[in-house]
Parts: sequence; C-alpha cells; structure tokens
Amino acid sequence: MATCGCEFNQPSFHGAQACIVWLRLQDLVRDGGAEQVRPMNESIPWLQTQCREFVDAYDLAKEYTAILE
Repeated sequence: MATCGCEFNQPSFHGAQACIVWLRLQDLVRDGGAEQVRPMNESIPWLQTQCREFVDAYDLAKEYTAILE
C-alpha cells in the first residue's frame, strides 16, 4: 500500500519544529516543483498555530490526528 500522507497526533504536530514536519513531507513529495513546495513550506507554521489554538480551546482535540498530503 502506498503512503499518501504524513500522520501526526495534534500535540506532536503543533509541538514539532516546522522543519521536521517539512522533512516528513519531503519524503512524499520528491518531485514537487517550487509551485508546490513553497506554499507547503509557508503553510506549516500557520497550520501549527491553528491546531495549537484548537487543542487549547477543546481538550478532546488532543486525541485528533492531522494528516498532511
């Protein structure tokens, strides 16, 4: 079965350094051009902030999973 995304639980996703998330994504996007890589790279910190706020607002969200593809 092919891997189509990176899976993180919420605390590990928003607690990880953006470069670590990016490295995991690079394993999936080996042939991505600048038009794909740049938006992904720029969106990781924003998405981590949103997930952190979500977890802070809803305790149950700690059990949720983020899948990036």
